[in-house]
Amino acid sequence: MPIALLGSAAAPIVWVWLVRTAALWCLVQAWNLGKRAAGTPAAVGAVVLLALTPQAVYLVGGGISEVLVALLLLAAVSCHLDDKPNSAWFALLAAALARPEIMAAAGPYGLYMVWRRRIHVGWFVGPIALAALLWASGDWIGYGKPFAVAQRAEAGAEPQRVQSALVPAFEILARSVTEIQMGVALIALLTFAAAVKWREPVGRTLGALSLSVVGATVIATQLGYPGVPRYMGPAFMLASVLAGIGLGRFVSVQIGAAKLVAAVAVTLIGLAVALPSAITRDRGGLRWYEARSDATEGLPALIDASGGRTALLACGTVATYPPDQLTAAAYALDVHLASGDKPDVPSMWRWEIANPELTPSAFVFLVHYPPADAAALRGLPLTRERLLAVVPAAANVVSDESVVSPIANVGNWAAAQVRTPLQPECAAAVRASRTR
Repeated sequence: MPIALLGSAAAPIVWVWLVRTAALWCLVQAWNLGKRAAGTPAAVGAVVLLALTPQAVYLVGGGISEVLVALLLLAAVSCHLDDKPNSAWFALLAAALARPEIMAAAGPYGLYMVWRRRIHVGWFVGPIALAALLWASGDWIGYGKPFAVAQRAEAGAEPQRVQSALVPAFEILARSVTEIQMGVALIALLTFAAAVKWREPVGRTLGALSLSVVGATVIATQLGYPGVPRYMGPAFMLASVLAGIGLGRFVSVQIGAAKLVAAVAVTLIGLAVALPSAITRDRGGLRWYEARSDATEGLPALIDASGGRTALLACGTVATYPPDQLTAAAYALDVHLASGDKPDVPSMWRWEIANPELTPSAFVFLVHYPPADAAALRGLPLTRERLLAVVPAAANVVSDESVVSPIANVGNWAAAQVRTPLQPECAAAVRASRTR
C-alpha cells in the first residue's frame, strides 16, 4: 500500500528491489540460525539448501511476496530465540499481512506469550485489530468493498482446480511437491525429530513453525480456502534451512574433521541432493518469465495502434487471452483488476470464469496469438472466426448474435470489440474498418 503511492512507474521497481533484497537477507538469517544451532558447517548447509529452494527464479526474480514472508518468519524465529517475544510477535503479524494463514501460528504464539505474561494483552489485541483493518481498508480503497481479495482469489483458475479435487487437502499437498525436494523434506523431518528429542531450540522452533504453516494451509484448503502450492513456499524455505542445519550437524559428527572440511562436505552433499531438481524447476520458471515478457512487450504498441487508452476503453470492459496476461494488460491500461461492481470504473474482466449473466454488453478482447499459430496469424485482424478458432472457450461469451469488430493488430497481438447487434461500433473499431 505505501509503495503504491510512489506511482505506477516507480512502484514495481521498488517492490521488486525490496523482495530481492529480502531474498539476500534470508540467506543472512539462515547463516545466523545455522551457526547458532551447530556451528559453521550447519550455517553453510542452511545457506546452500535455502539457495537451492525450487522456484527461486520464479519467487525472487518476479518479486513474489512469499520471499518477504519467509524473511519475516526467519526473523520471528531469531527474535524468539533471543528472548524477544514482542519482536517475534510483530514479525509474525507482519508476515500475516501477506499470508493470512500465518495467523494459525501467530495467534497461538501470541496467546501463549500473553498467558506467560511475556506480551501485554494490549500488544496482542491491538495489532490484530490493526492487521484486520489493513486487510479490509486496502480492499475497500482498491475494490470498493472490504475483503474483496478473498472473492477474487476464489475465482482464480488454480484455486478452483484444487477445490474441484475429491480431497482438496491431498490435492494441494500433491501439487506442492514442486515447491521442495523430497530429499530435503526428509532431512528436515529427521532434523526436527532429533531437535525435539534433544531439546535443540533452533531446529525445534523452525520445524514447529514450518509444520504449523503447512498444516494451516492444508486444513484451510480442505475447508474451502483458495489455497495454492505457492502459499507453502515460506514454510518450505524454513524447511530448507532446517534440513541444512541437520545436514551440517550430521556431517560434523561423522567426519569429526576441521570446520572447513566439514563445510565443503556439506556443500557437496547439499548440491547432490537439491541441485538437479532446483535447476530443472528454475529453468522452467525462467522460460515462463521469458514467455510472459515476450508476450507483454507488444501490449503498449497494440494500445497505441488502437488509438490509445481512452479510445480502447471506450469500446467496453477489457478481457485478455491468455488469462495470465490479465495483470499485464491492467497495468498497461491503468485499470482495475476487479469488474462488475462499478460499471463506470474502467476495469478488466475475467471472461473465462465469468457468470454469463454478468457478461458486459460490450467488451474488448486483447488476444495474444499462441506461439504455435503466431507465424501464420501474425499481423492479421481479430475477426469472429479467428477469435473462436484461437480461443474456442470464447464461445461461452461470444454468442451467435454477437458482433466482433476488429480494432487493431500488432505483431502477435490483436484487439477486437465484441458487442450486441443493437450497439454501434466504437470509434476505434470504426477507424480500423476504414483503414482496412
